[in-house]
Amino acid sequence: MKVSILALMNLALVLCLSACTSDDVDNGANRNDEPNNIKTVGEAQPGDGTIDVRGHYVFGHEVRSLRVCGKDKTYWVIDHTNLLADLHQQLTPETVSYSEIFVFVTGRFGPPPADGFGADYPGALTIENVAYAAFEGFGCDFDWNNFAYRAQGNEPFWMVDVVAGEMRLARPGYDDKTWTGVKENSTGETVIFHAIGGDQSTIQLVIESKPSRDTMSGAYYGLSARLILDGKSFTGHALRGATPVAPKTVD
Repeated sequence: MKVSILALMNLALVLCLSACTSDDVDNGANRNDEPNNIKTVGEAQPGDGTIDVRGHYVFGHEVRSLRVCGKDKTYWVIDHTNLLADLHQQLTPETVSYSEIFVFVTGRFGPPPADGFGADYPGALTIENVAYAAFEGFGCDFDWNNFAYRAQGNEPFWMVDVVAGEMRLARPGYDDKTWTGVKENSTGETVIFHAIGGDQSTIQLVIESKPSRDTMSGAYYGLSARLILDGKSFTGHALRGATPVAPKTVD
């Protein structure tokens, strides 16, 4: 049987395309094992660049590492905020060397350093923002999907969760209360949530991009908060969660 040169050329092209496609699939599968495929918070996805990361951070003479929640990997840390080393020293007991603190940060994953202590790690996390750091408090097992923002303060204690167009207030000695139809106003680095209840009670939560500390635990928060409840003001701190806020509205 005679086979034309054109047919042979077409067959070779099909085989080449099949091999290339197979290689691409394999490479794609391998890429999914790279550091960028990390457990993220909120709407961040692998490959988005800057993503949210939670894990346990250690700082020492030859260690700057983060053990990521939900991953059996630890990454070298390059801290552009220059915050974590100081926070680690402030939050950990002096008698315990190389203690872990839980952190919630945003950053970018990349290759490890070419030399030095970091070269032995599978990759490096360059940190651009610290949202939370604590020796005891929220951790990997905490349900971050319960709220878009959580704000709280001490003396007296109060806590407000913002989620899906609602604001939920909890205070010792009072019944929990929920406001619906919450409106949002954003101006620069300030976000304001406010609502009026059916009983005409008013609530307003002001969240600012200013660092604050828990007055009892010493935990670091990247956001400060102010609660105004029926005209009475309370101060505290705030944290982003993993649940999107309802669509923004301005009245």
